[in-house]
Amino acid sequence: MLQRSFTRLVGGALALTLLTYGAASGEEPASTGGAGNQMPYTIAAAAGTLLYTPLKGALCFAGGIASGFAFLNAGPRAMSAVASASCKGKWLLTPGVLQGIEEFGFVGEINQPPKE
Repeated sequence: MLQRSFTRLVGGALALTLLTYGAASGEEPASTGGAGNQMPYTIAAAAGTLLYTPLKGALCFAGGIASGFAFLNAGPRAMSAVASASCKGKWLLTPGVLQGIEEFGFVGEINQPPKE
């Protein structure tokens, strides 16, 4: 029963991602068959996002815990730097990332806290 529910959830999420991806990204399909060439990347990006986003969430969660220790050791600026580095960055894979057109940032920009 649980496996069937999970399968339906993943299938629904994949279908929703595929149906809404073009509208959400603001891309217009190419007039000379470019949409057919884009579809494999869109499917791969949607499937990859279903696997990647939970991993990114786990990193963000671990960064939140680590930021607490950073606060205890170095103060609020270090806490902010750790938390923002682990939670910023790309949360969704896009066809542009898979094609190498867009930059893929797993972690956010690491801001060095200014010395006091």
